[in-house]
Amino acid sequence: MKDSKLINLIKTFTPHEFRELELFIESPYFNRGRDLSAFFKCLKKFYPRFEEESFSEKNFYEQLYPGKKYDKLKSKTFIHTLSSEMFKLCKEFLIQTGLNDDSHRREYYLLNRLREKRSYKEFEKIFNNSTANNELPEKGGALDFINQFYSAQNSMVYCIEKGDISGAVESILSQGEFFAVAALIKGYRNHELSIAAKTHNVILRENLIDNLMNHLDSPGVLEVMKKNNDKFYPYVVVNYAAYLMMKHTEDHKHYFEFKKMVDEYYSFFGQSERFYLYAMLISYCSLQCLNDNTGIFGREQFEIHKRSVELGLYKNSENDIMDIVKFRNIALSAFSLNETDWFETFVNDFINELKPEYRENIRYFSLAYVHFGRKEFGKALENLIMVHNDFFYFKMDAKRLLLLIYFELGYFEQANSLIKSIKEYIANTKDLSDKLKDRERIFIKAVNELLNLKESGNKKDIGILETEISKDIKLTFKKWLLEKVGELKGDRSPRAS
Repeated sequence: MKDSKLINLIKTFTPHEFRELELFIESPYFNRGRDLSAFFKCLKKFYPRFEEESFSEKNFYEQLYPGKKYDKLKSKTFIHTLSSEMFKLCKEFLIQTGLNDDSHRREYYLLNRLREKRSYKEFEKIFNNSTANNELPEKGGALDFINQFYSAQNSMVYCIEKGDISGAVESILSQGEFFAVAALIKGYRNHELSIAAKTHNVILRENLIDNLMNHLDSPGVLEVMKKNNDKFYPYVVVNYAAYLMMKHTEDHKHYFEFKKMVDEYYSFFGQSERFYLYAMLISYCSLQCLNDNTGIFGREQFEIHKRSVELGLYKNSENDIMDIVKFRNIALSAFSLNETDWFETFVNDFINELKPEYRENIRYFSLAYVHFGRKEFGKALENLIMVHNDFFYFKMDAKRLLLLIYFELGYFEQANSLIKSIKEYIANTKDLSDKLKDRERIFIKAVNELLNLKESGNKKDIGILETEISKDIKLTFKKWLLEKVGELKGDRSPRAS
């Protein structure tokens, strides 16, 4: 019973969802079959883990039916039947909660039913105050225009029934426009899929979307849209600019053009679309940093992160939690530019936006970076060792930072031991791709050679190491490595990467 599909599903429910499920099950409207209230109450005793030794079919049956003897065949079959019915009810609950969360779908079905009932006055009242006109998170995205397509479909049928041919024609025309804009947005964003597929060594098949985009005269279409003051122009031109930026990554003018358009048409988009547009800017900057353009784009990346925080675009919607990977990327961006004061304030202000189970580890992890940036290496070590060993997020980040701290503190024995440990981790872990493993090996090799030079005091090969570090455009912590090389050479001035 512990591994049944019902238990595996209920384990995923949050406490709030579990309470709502209980109300759902107790409702006679939804629970029209066998009364499962008693069955749920027995399950409730074991939520959320369902791992107690007493949670067996025999004990469960005897709790459900006190005084009745458990029959291995009949009772087991009966429990399985109840479980199957409860599982179906749980799926109905998920459908209902999904519908409750989707204002567009709810409105669409309501309008459709009101029209069928010929309740035209109420139809008009709701349609004229449609959620499609509100400031919704997805405003300006493909999903927004798909939703407006369905809204126009309701309008079309309504106009036909009322004999409003002009209105019906306008609704049909609007449907086509909404679908076309959604298709253009998805088409322009398809190039990102190509980049992601290439990164993960996935062969992208020939597809209609790329075929259409490659043969579409986008500049010509946009020229006419701008001339006609087309209401869809901002959405199309912004996404086309993003498409050019990601297709021609070597030409930075497309980045700055896209960035300018995001600011210019910012008010046309909702929260989730703004989040996405800023994520595109950050993604481009990250790509350029890997190509050794950190002189410009390292700073650009940090400023975009900073601006996204100021605008509240550090999460997809107001009701979302902050993504832990987003937090990590902000940390590394700030660390690379030694923006420790800003980052410390950010940590204090936003740590509670993360899932509760992550907060303690992330606070220590972040403070380790802050103190390292201030050259308070002892304090950095104190915080880093407080990060739990089973905290699998950013495991490699923590190992790298610990190695740097050991070097700065002169803990060479510990550093050499850690290098050995990291090599074993890289060789055996499945958490890193082969490309990332190669990058980590190159970094470890550079630090290891630096340690050998530091310990031996032999400056003969420093120039060779400096050349190797300088020419590797994707080397992790390249700036720090060059600074340490400079110090060994007797030049303590900071080195740019």
